[in-house]
Amino acid sequence: VNLQRLFAPPAGAAQAEPAVPGSSPAVATPTGAVTAVNVATRASPAPTPEMASGGSARPWSLGIASIQVLAAAFDVEDRRVAPARAFRFAPVDLRVQGASLDLSKALPVSLDATVNDHATLRVSGSVVPEPLAAELDVALEKARMQILQPFVLPVADLTIRGGVLGVSGRLRLDPPEREGPRLGFAGEATIDGFSSIDNA
Repeated sequence: VNLQRLFAPPAGAAQAEPAVPGSSPAVATPTGAVTAVNVATRASPAPTPEMASGGSARPWSLGIASIQVLAAAFDVEDRRVAPARAFRFAPVDLRVQGASLDLSKALPVSLDATVNDHATLRVSGSVVPEPLAAELDVALEKARMQILQPFVLPVADLTIRGGVLGVSGRLRLDPPEREGPRLGFAGEATIDGFSSIDNA
C-alpha cells in the first residue's frame, strides 16, 4: 500500500501555507482540505519611552468607601473652670464616607452620641481635612441644665436646680485663609422647666 498516495490531497487542491509561529498546526479533513486554526495570542506592544519613563502613567490612588466606629466611648474634662467639669460620651457612633488620599475632598460624616448618660448629640455634614474646614448640622437634646453649673458661677452666684437644654443649628469652620471668624454657629437654643436658687 502506498501511504504517500493514500493521504495525498487531490490534484488541484490548495497547498497549506506554512504555519504561523504561535498558531496551532494545520489539520487535514477527510476530504483532503487543509484548515489552519489560529490560536495565536496577540503580543503586547513594546513599551514606548513615555510609558517606560512613567510620563503618561496614571497616578495610583486609594479610596475607602466607609469608615465606622461603633459603640465607642471617651471622656472630656474642662479644666478652665473650678471644679473641673467632666463630660462622658458613650456610646459614640461615628461614620465617615468616601475617604481617600485627596485631602482637599469633602467627606460626609455623621456622629451620634449620648452625653453624661442622658443628653443626645447628633452631628452630620461634611469635613475637609486639608485645609481644615467643616459644615455641620448639630442637635443637642434633653441636656440637663446642671451641666452648665460650673460655667454659670463665674457670672452669677446661683445654683441650678432643674431645666432641660436643647440646641440646634449649623456649625461652620472656615479655613484660615478666609476672612472673618474661623468658627461660627447659627441656630437656636431652648430651655424648658428652668429653676435655680440664689446663693446670696
